[in-house]
Amino acid sequence: MADITHGTWIKDGKAVDAVYQSGVKVYGRNLLIGSTDNVVHYTSVAGYTIWKSYVTQFNVGDTLNVSADITANLGDTVLKAFLLSSTGVQIGYLEYRVSEGQTAHASFSHAIPTGTTSILVQIDNGNKNGVGQADVCAISHQCANTGSVVANWTPAPEDILN
Repeated sequence: MADITHGTWIKDGKAVDAVYQSGVKVYGRNLLIGSTDNVVHYTSVAGYTIWKSYVTQFNVGDTLNVSADITANLGDTVLKAFLLSSTGVQIGYLEYRVSEGQTAHASFSHAIPTGTTSILVQIDNGNKNGVGQADVCAISHQCANTGSVVANWTPAPEDILN
């Protein structure tokens, strides 16, 4: 089990700078838990949200970078970020829309405004053919990081350490 103490990953009482699997560095700066480097094909669902994760490790004023590889097969597929206050009030919104029949490396960057305490990153599909429609979109490499440089995809530390 690992935890975060003052922004530093701690495992077995020691600070973790990097995590390696089979000699390859896999811990990076991805803040999204449950993302994948494998292409996942999604079936349509009620409410349209097919994937989501929260970001809670950041500083106000940091630049938030969010990206994902998306193929929209049926209906538009939208990468979204909701900037939320401590009471859940939306204080900012960002999106990148991939039109039906298109493939894109969807990404956006934005300074995190004062009052933001969490960020909901989600991917929605606007398929209008009903729930249960197979392969409405394909998604991989969901990533969020802070800083002036967009990080390449790596697993979130929680996905490796826990």
